[in-house]
Amino acid sequence: MDHNTFVFDLQKEQSLSNDLVGGKGSNLCQIDKISGILVPQAFCVSTDAYRYCILQNPLINDRLRELSHPDITAVQTNESAQQIRSVIENTQLPTAVIKEISYELFKYHDQQLFAIRS
Repeated sequence: MDHNTFVFDLQKEQSLSNDLVGGKGSNLCQIDKISGILVPQAFCVSTDAYRYCILQNPLINDRLRELSHPDITAVQTNESAQQIRSVIENTQLPTAVIKEISYELFKYHDQQLFAIRS
């Protein structure tokens, strides 16, 4: 494994768990090991990176706590979800995550097309 903790090169890893990279990342890693099946060079941003980003923003955590309240209404749920989405869309990724993604992207310097999945 590289120095990375937030980004994993799928071709270098023997296996990756769903908990670490989600189902799509884990399955791509497994498929890449099957002889005769070609998987394009790929990397995956880990679920730890997502959690790290979320923990950096107290407003998101406050809204998530509100969503877990047993008496929350549908209107309140919708409002909290919209606030969370807005905060996520307008928040810069932490420097550590940016550095690891940039490190992986550098390997693709001559490539101009990418597929991004969530």
